Amino acid sequence: MNTWTKPIFWASLALALCTTGVATSAMAQADEARAKKIVGGVCFVCHGAEGESSSEVFPRLAGQHWEYTAKQLENFKSGKRKSTAMADMVAKLTPDEMVALGKFFLRKRRSMSSHPKMLV
Repeated sequence: MNTWTKPIFWASLALALCTTGVATSAMAQADEARAKKIVGGVCFVCHGAEGESSSEVFPRLAGQHWEYTAKQLENFKSGKRKSTAMADMVAKLTPDEMVALGKFFLRKRRSMSSHPKMLV
């Protein structure tokens, strides 16, 4: 590599990396918005808008690892994990939406309080 082409190479590489970061950030924001819309449409009824369900019957999703959440959604959709209610809820979800939902709930802070029935 000639001495005059090195700066051009490094500048091009830096520009490409910056552009990738901006695109990734925009995609993450779109995923966040899509997840929020899905949660507001169906998930909140049982799990709460922030992933803190108000009943011990429904699991808390707040703070749950995103890969676990996405995998469970996939399992409900495939029938590997059985739940008539959840099968209906995930029927139209794409794998990308499952990941977005997992990441959405991961970012939510888990409450330290117990479910109302479990308080002493």
